[in-house]
Amino acid sequence: MPVPRWLTVSLLIASCALADDKRPYKEILEDLKSPDATIRMRGIADIAKYPREAPSPCLDMLLKEGDVDVRKTLVGTLVLANAAQVAKEAQARIKKSDPGTAFYLDLFDVFDQTKDKEGLRIAAKTYLTTTQPEVETKAHTLLLAHKRAGLAGLAGEFGATELAGQWKIEAVMKEMGTKDSVRFLIAIGCIHGDFNNEVDKLHLDCRQYLTGLHAAIPYLIEGLGKDMTRGWSWACLRDATGMIYAPGQVDLWKQWWKDNHKDGDDLPDE
Repeated sequence: MPVPRWLTVSLLIASCALADDKRPYKEILEDLKSPDATIRMRGIADIAKYPREAPSPCLDMLLKEGDVDVRKTLVGTLVLANAAQVAKEAQARIKKSDPGTAFYLDLFDVFDQTKDKEGLRIAAKTYLTTTQPEVETKAHTLLLAHKRAGLAGLAGEFGATELAGQWKIEAVMKEMGTKDSVRFLIAIGCIHGDFNNEVDKLHLDCRQYLTGLHAAIPYLIEGLGKDMTRGWSWACLRDATGMIYAPGQVDLWKQWWKDNHKDGDDLPDE
């Protein structure tokens, strides 16, 4: 069975990155312009030796390259490139104009491997704003796969996004089901609006979720110690436990949890 062309070049990329010698940068750029896909892939493999310079020409190619194997080779080189530079250069191209579905899908493959927090922030923003279902699905999958960085990316967008986006963020936080996502839901649950409007519905939805999640109780108890979340955490605790301890009786709430805690009740870190 023949080895796929892109896999051969991926191995070449790895070997080039480890090699001491490297071709002149301008010479490599000429390869990237070649009509021959094999020569373009050779150039992409060689440019991996320039991790800070590589993102710009590789991302430019990712915008328009039609050869599937060349695109896979570009992803391989971008994974080895300077992660912060890749995110910065990608953001600049996204701001300039819609780069298209293929660009986002390959870019998210890069971020999936680098786990770069700025890259996950781009994925979060894209998830909230894209009208392309395939891109939205890929971003959603990426955010759930890297929960800590994904949560940070979504949290960073919460205040700047419209209410529809805030509902989407809340939904992903529920899917994550980690300690930090529950803490975030406790925080956003404190947003109050007029009765029966959409903001209040978001608040009530958070409350319903948290009071139904037994494992959220220690984090609601934690919320009693903060001015912003004290009253709301107390209300959730009363609903969740049926107890009427005062918000200042933290030791009693902790004892209740100790008495009613079971193996398997703990939330994952990520």
